[in-house]
Amino acid sequence: MALGLGSSISHPSYGSFSPTNLAGLVAWFDFSDPDTLYKDDGSGGYDLVSANSDNVSKVTNKAYDGLGGSSTSINQFMLQSNAGYQPIYKIGTSANGLRSSLEFESNDHIISSRNKGNVDTNKMGGYTFDADKVTMFLVARHNSTTISSSTNQFIFGMTDGNRDSTAMKCDASEDQIHFSMVVDSANVDSGQVWPNLSTGFQVWSTVSNGTNVRMFVDNDASAIVTDTTDYSSYNRDLTVNSAHVAFAIGSGLGLQAANTFLGQIHEVIIYNAILSDDNIDVVRAHLVSKYGL
Repeated sequence: MALGLGSSISHPSYGSFSPTNLAGLVAWFDFSDPDTLYKDDGSGGYDLVSANSDNVSKVTNKAYDGLGGSSTSINQFMLQSNAGYQPIYKIGTSANGLRSSLEFESNDHIISSRNKGNVDTNKMGGYTFDADKVTMFLVARHNSTTISSSTNQFIFGMTDGNRDSTAMKCDASEDQIHFSMVVDSANVDSGQVWPNLSTGFQVWSTVSNGTNVRMFVDNDASAIVTDTTDYSSYNRDLTVNSAHVAFAIGSGLGLQAANTFLGQIHEVIIYNAILSDDNIDVVRAHLVSKYGL
């Protein structure tokens, strides 16, 4: 496949810190970096995005690249071959530190899946995502403050062979961010309305350590919610060669249109590890500074 050799889009430097500096990194999808975003070239290959509103068909996992193809990464990249489901590249503005994002609408999502043959599937093999060793970071905003439907919108989710999902989602019944170990049965409710266009982008952080789950927003010193549930029995086994094993951004269980996240996402960072509070603060401060929040 032909890859683009360059991009006319520039993006500002954001200091020396990198998520690869911390152990346990499995996913780093940085939509603010146009050098990781590709569009179809019309002949079966890819070119780097070059203009606002380009359809994005491939996204590099910077955890894979940054760790030299380490087996700790979930996948090498994510794809969307269906033009009708491809998210849109949005060039950044001064409001978000000149950082670009991907906009998800309707059926839009990107995915890596064991059964589709559209990714380097060995990166999904021999891998278990430990539910009591999870640290996640998300920079996003929703397109509205409410959902008229009763269906949840998934920002990203990881589904095992039993169709159980670990996810960050917008809960329709409460209009709030949720962290889910098992969709609709094991959820942590943030207690706060999700990021929306009127309030701008927000940084959401979640850590599950076997004793509790804590969620933070932006760079606030204290967690906005602490749930004392032990989720250690909800590990996600991705070693099963099943049609249901997948990791998706912009959608969740079943990849149904009704589950599509309607909004913009800057960045998703996932560690299969319990980061120390000091390191969690480092990542949060980095993201807040990077996006001018």
